[in-house]
Amino acid sequence: MAFLLCAVAVFGQNKQEVVRLKNGSVVKGTVVGERNDSIAVKTADGSTFIFATSDITERTAEATSLAQQVAASAQADAQPQVVYIEHEKSPALAGFLSFLVPGVGQFYNGNNQGGWIDLGESVVSYALMYGGYRSLLTNATRYNETGNNQYLVKGQTGLWIFLAGLGWSAVNGVCSIVDAVKGAKAVNRENGYAMFDVGGGVSVGARPQLTYEQPEYAMQLPASLNAGMSFRIAF
Repeated sequence: MAFLLCAVAVFGQNKQEVVRLKNGSVVKGTVVGERNDSIAVKTADGSTFIFATSDITERTAEATSLAQQVAASAQADAQPQVVYIEHEKSPALAGFLSFLVPGVGQFYNGNNQGGWIDLGESVVSYALMYGGYRSLLTNATRYNETGNNQYLVKGQTGLWIFLAGLGWSAVNGVCSIVDAVKGAKAVNRENGYAMFDVGGGVSVGARPQLTYEQPEYAMQLPASLNAGMSFRIAF
């Protein structure tokens, strides 16, 4: 009988991941997804949370009791809640991407509408430049061959079209770079990545943290959301 009870106790347990965060919070659940920079943890009530690897101090495996497994099954029908933690955007990288191709920095920031607009304007301006250059080259050749002033006028028109496309491309490129840099900073502010220059090449920042904690005995204690704050110093 004692052997049977021990067997039930052993096989009635399962492993769950215990994730400890830098702000002191503890999240328990099953890891359902993992990348180099983040992990996704599904808790007993069906909620899924994604945390940046840099915010995690420790990960351990913990056995769960049969009572916890029953509680998890009872809560399986609950509406899951997903909390995503956005990674900090690099303004320098966003600006460099838009320098290479206008609009790509906006895509990097998640501003797809702005990205398509800048990319579209870039395509149109390059089309004008190409069309104006071809017209200038063709009509200049014909004018040299025939001396007909009609080709001279067409060539001058092609030159103006080329210059218009060149100007449009330059303005669009500069605006795209500036917008990408500002957009990255705005995204960081919205996600709590606020950095302030305190002088001497030192910046300090604060970011709010929202974590979910599932108590060890799910049938007796309610789950809770914990709010905190993390601080950074950049040199």
